[in-house]
Amino acid sequence: MTINELTYPALEAHLQRVFGVPFVLPFGDGSTLGAALALLGITGLFANLTEILAGVALGSIRGLSLGPVVFVREGLDPQTRAEVLVHEITHSAQVADRGVLTYVREYVGQSERRAAYEAGACVAAAELHHALTAQLPDPVVQVAHGYLLPDAAISFGVALGEQAEVAIAAGVRTQPVSREAIAWLRARDGESER
Repeated sequence: MTINELTYPALEAHLQRVFGVPFVLPFGDGSTLGAALALLGITGLFANLTEILAGVALGSIRGLSLGPVVFVREGLDPQTRAEVLVHEITHSAQVADRGVLTYVREYVGQSERRAAYEAGACVAAAELHHALTAQLPDPVVQVAHGYLLPDAAISFGVALGEQAEVAIAAGVRTQPVSREAIAWLRARDGESER
Protein backbone atom coordinates (compact mmCIF):
# COMPACT_ATOMS: atom_id res chain seq x y z
CA MET A 1 0.00 0.00 0.00
CA THR A 2 1.55 3.29 -1.09
CA ILE A 3 0.64 6.89 -1.72
CA ASN A 4 2.24 8.80 -4.58
CA GLU A 5 1.64 11.97 -6.59
CA LEU A 6 -1.06 10.21 -8.60
CA THR A 7 -2.97 8.56 -5.76
CA TYR A 8 -2.85 11.41 -3.22
CA PRO A 9 -5.39 13.65 -5.04
CA ALA A 10 -7.86 10.77 -5.30
CA LEU A 11 -7.46 9.96 -1.59
CA GLU A 12 -7.93 13.64 -0.74
CA ALA A 13 -11.11 13.84 -2.84
CA HIS A 14 -12.46 10.64 -1.27
CA LEU A 15 -11.88 11.84 2.30
CA GLN A 16 -13.37 15.25 1.47
CA ARG A 17 -16.51 13.55 0.16
CA VAL A 18 -16.88 11.10 3.05
CA PHE A 19 -16.23 13.63 5.84
CA GLY A 20 -17.94 16.67 4.28
CA VAL A 21 -14.82 18.80 3.89
CA PRO A 22 -15.57 21.22 1.04
CA PHE A 23 -12.07 22.67 0.70
CA VAL A 24 -8.54 21.35 1.08
CA LEU A 25 -6.30 24.27 0.23
CA PRO A 26 -2.54 24.32 -0.23
CA PHE A 27 -0.42 26.93 1.49
CA GLY A 28 3.22 27.80 1.23
CA ASP A 29 4.41 31.04 2.70
CA GLY A 30 1.33 31.79 4.77
CA SER A 31 -0.21 34.20 2.27
CA THR A 32 -3.02 31.81 1.23
CA LEU A 33 -3.75 30.97 4.83
CA GLY A 34 -3.57 34.61 5.92
CA ALA A 35 -5.88 35.67 3.10
CA ALA A 36 -8.38 32.93 3.98
CA LEU A 37 -8.36 33.92 7.66
CA ALA A 38 -8.90 37.56 6.73
CA LEU A 39 -11.71 36.59 4.33
CA LEU A 40 -13.39 34.57 7.07
CA GLY A 41 -13.06 37.56 9.39
CA ILE A 42 -11.32 35.67 12.16
CA THR A 43 -7.88 37.27 12.18
CA GLY A 44 -8.74 39.10 15.40
CA LEU A 45 -9.97 36.01 17.28
CA PHE A 46 -6.56 34.64 18.15
CA ALA A 47 -4.06 36.68 20.11
CA ASN A 48 -1.22 34.58 18.72
CA LEU A 49 -2.31 34.71 15.07
CA THR A 50 0.84 36.60 14.12
CA GLU A 51 2.94 33.78 15.60
CA ILE A 52 0.80 31.19 13.82
CA LEU A 53 1.29 32.90 10.46
CA ALA A 54 5.01 33.30 11.21
CA GLY A 55 5.14 29.55 11.90
CA VAL A 56 3.41 28.94 8.58
CA ALA A 57 5.96 31.13 6.82
CA LEU A 58 8.85 29.37 8.54
CA GLY A 59 7.49 25.93 7.76
CA SER A 60 6.84 24.69 11.29
CA ILE A 61 3.13 24.24 10.59
CA ARG A 62 2.26 21.49 8.11
CA GLY A 63 -1.52 21.75 8.28
CA LEU A 64 -4.42 23.61 9.82
CA SER A 65 -8.16 23.12 9.91
CA LEU A 66 -10.82 25.75 10.38
CA GLY A 67 -14.01 23.76 10.76
CA PRO A 68 -14.65 22.15 7.38
CA VAL A 69 -11.77 23.96 5.63
CA VAL A 70 -8.41 22.22 5.67
CA PHE A 71 -5.02 23.67 4.74
CA VAL A 72 -2.07 21.42 3.87
CA ARG A 73 1.44 22.76 3.30
CA GLU A 74 2.76 22.63 -0.24
CA GLY A 75 5.97 20.74 -0.96
CA LEU A 76 5.41 17.79 1.36
CA ASP A 77 5.92 14.31 -0.05
CA PRO A 78 2.63 12.48 -0.80
CA GLN A 79 2.78 10.21 2.27
CA THR A 80 3.41 13.12 4.63
CA ARG A 81 0.65 15.14 2.93
CA ALA A 82 -1.72 12.22 3.43
CA GLU A 83 -0.81 11.95 7.11
CA VAL A 84 -1.31 15.71 7.59
CA LEU A 85 -4.60 15.50 5.68
CA VAL A 86 -5.85 12.68 7.93
CA HIS A 87 -4.80 14.68 11.03
CA GLU A 88 -6.60 17.82 9.88
CA ILE A 89 -9.75 16.08 8.61
CA THR A 90 -9.89 14.37 12.02
CA HIS A 91 -10.13 17.86 13.52
CA SER A 92 -12.89 18.72 11.03
CA ALA A 93 -14.74 15.58 12.10
CA GLN A 94 -14.28 16.56 15.76
CA VAL A 95 -15.83 19.96 15.00
CA ALA A 96 -18.74 18.30 13.18
CA ASP A 97 -19.24 15.89 16.08
CA ARG A 98 -19.07 18.45 18.90
CA GLY A 99 -20.49 21.46 17.08
CA VAL A 100 -18.48 24.56 16.26
CA LEU A 101 -19.21 26.52 19.43
CA THR A 102 -18.61 23.60 21.79
CA TYR A 103 -15.42 22.60 19.98
CA VAL A 104 -14.00 26.13 20.01
CA ARG A 105 -14.92 26.62 23.67
CA GLU A 106 -13.29 23.31 24.63
CA TYR A 107 -10.25 23.73 22.38
CA VAL A 108 -9.52 27.27 23.53
CA GLY A 109 -10.69 27.05 27.13
CA GLN A 110 -9.87 23.54 28.31
CA SER A 111 -6.24 22.53 27.93
CA GLU A 112 -6.82 18.82 28.63
CA ARG A 113 -9.61 18.74 26.03
CA ARG A 114 -7.32 20.47 23.51
CA ALA A 115 -4.64 17.86 24.29
CA ALA A 116 -7.21 15.09 23.76
CA TYR A 117 -8.33 16.57 20.42
CA GLU A 118 -4.71 16.83 19.30
CA ALA A 119 -3.96 13.32 20.54
CA GLY A 120 -6.89 11.93 18.55
CA ALA A 121 -5.71 13.66 15.38
CA CYS A 122 -2.11 12.53 15.97
CA VAL A 123 -3.29 8.95 16.53
CA ALA A 124 -5.22 9.08 13.25
CA ALA A 125 -2.07 10.16 11.39
CA ALA A 126 -0.02 7.51 13.24
CA GLU A 127 -2.50 4.80 12.24
CA LEU A 128 -2.11 5.75 8.57
CA HIS A 129 1.68 6.00 8.94
CA HIS A 130 1.80 2.51 10.48
CA ALA A 131 -0.45 1.02 7.80
CA LEU A 132 1.84 2.46 5.10
CA THR A 133 5.23 1.74 6.66
CA ALA A 134 4.73 -0.87 9.42
CA GLN A 135 6.52 1.66 11.67
CA LEU A 136 5.22 3.87 14.47
CA PRO A 137 6.11 7.54 14.34
CA ASP A 138 8.15 8.64 17.33
CA PRO A 139 6.41 9.98 19.27
CA VAL A 140 2.91 8.94 18.27
CA VAL A 141 1.43 12.08 19.82
CA GLN A 142 3.13 15.47 19.59
CA VAL A 143 1.15 17.90 21.70
CA ALA A 144 3.91 20.13 23.01
CA HIS A 145 4.58 22.00 19.77
CA GLY A 146 2.74 25.27 19.53
CA TYR A 147 -0.40 24.41 21.47
CA LEU A 148 0.41 26.60 24.49
CA LEU A 149 -0.45 23.73 26.82
CA PRO A 150 0.51 23.50 30.48
CA ASP A 151 2.74 20.59 31.46
CA ALA A 152 -0.15 18.57 32.91
CA ALA A 153 -2.09 18.72 29.63
CA ILE A 154 1.04 17.81 27.64
CA SER A 155 1.57 14.80 29.91
CA PHE A 156 -2.07 13.83 29.43
CA GLY A 157 -1.78 14.01 25.62
CA VAL A 158 1.47 12.04 25.63
CA ALA A 159 -0.14 9.38 27.87
CA LEU A 160 -3.01 9.06 25.39
CA GLY A 161 -0.46 8.52 22.62
CA GLU A 162 1.45 5.93 24.63
CA GLN A 163 -1.78 4.02 25.24
CA ALA A 164 -2.54 4.10 21.51
CA GLU A 165 0.90 2.76 20.53
CA VAL A 166 0.12 -0.83 21.49
CA ALA A 167 -3.18 -0.81 19.59
CA ILE A 168 -1.63 0.78 16.50
CA ALA A 169 1.26 -1.70 16.49
CA ALA A 170 -1.30 -4.52 16.64
CA GLY A 171 -3.11 -3.07 13.63
CA VAL A 172 -6.10 -1.76 15.58
CA ARG A 173 -7.50 1.39 13.97
CA THR A 174 -9.64 3.54 16.27
CA GLN A 175 -9.94 6.81 14.35
CA PRO A 176 -12.65 7.06 11.66
CA VAL A 177 -10.61 9.16 9.20
CA SER A 178 -7.59 6.86 9.24
CA ARG A 179 -9.83 3.78 9.01
CA GLU A 180 -11.49 5.25 5.92
CA ALA A 181 -8.17 6.25 4.33
CA ILE A 182 -6.66 2.81 4.95
CA ALA A 183 -9.76 0.99 3.66
CA TRP A 184 -9.78 3.15 0.51
CA LEU A 185 -6.08 2.56 -0.14
CA ARG A 186 -6.44 -1.19 0.41
CA ALA A 187 -9.46 -1.39 -1.88
CA ARG A 188 -7.60 0.59 -4.53
CA ASP A 189 -4.62 -1.76 -4.27
CA GLY A 190 -6.79 -4.88 -4.06
CA GLU A 191 -5.49 -5.71 -0.58
CA SER A 192 -7.54 -7.39 2.10
CA GLU A 193 -7.67 -6.39 5.77
CA ARG A 194 -4.82 -7.85 7.81
